[in-house]
Amino acid sequence: MTAGTAVLATATTSVPRAATSSAYTISLLVAARECIVYCFGTAAPAAASTTWPRASAPAALWREFTAPRADRSALTHIGTLLSTAHVGVRLLLAGPETDVYQARSQALACGALDEEIALCTTDRSTLRVHCAHCKTVTETAQPIGGVVSCAGCDRSLLTYHHFSRRSTAYLGFMVDAEEAQ
Repeated sequence: MTAGTAVLATATTSVPRAATSSAYTISLLVAARECIVYCFGTAAPAAASTTWPRASAPAALWREFTAPRADRSALTHIGTLLSTAHVGVRLLLAGPETDVYQARSQALACGALDEEIALCTTDRSTLRVHCAHCKTVTETAQPIGGVVSCAGCDRSLLTYHHFSRRSTAYLGFMVDAEEAQ
């Protein structure tokens, strides 16, 4: 894959975009009755407070939570929070990309709408790759277009630019599938 192709692949990925304008993120807060800020990792609280300044929603109930990763416990907690939420809740997820997208998927599965969720990524160095052959998800530091060894079947997988919003992973398929005997 050439450098030009890598740029194109990144530009056409199906990854949900993190909010880049403060006007967009502040507009989420205007009618908010409740703001839930969920941070993953040590860099996330500072990034979250910059993305959603507390004074932006003075009338809203404001709740902040921090977890080291988007593990089963944190995702269950998000589900519990959203199961008791009312109309007007807004959710900010901040932290490494892999954690933020897993938490986003959980929030959507619990009934949240994309319009109620803001994303703030602090680290994009790790990708989750879903093996098309054995269905295992492997975390890697390889970029889109890079090759990773599957943790499940040990095949060499090309990390394709297609991103599954449901499984929160990029598609990986065997590099030399056409040549395999």
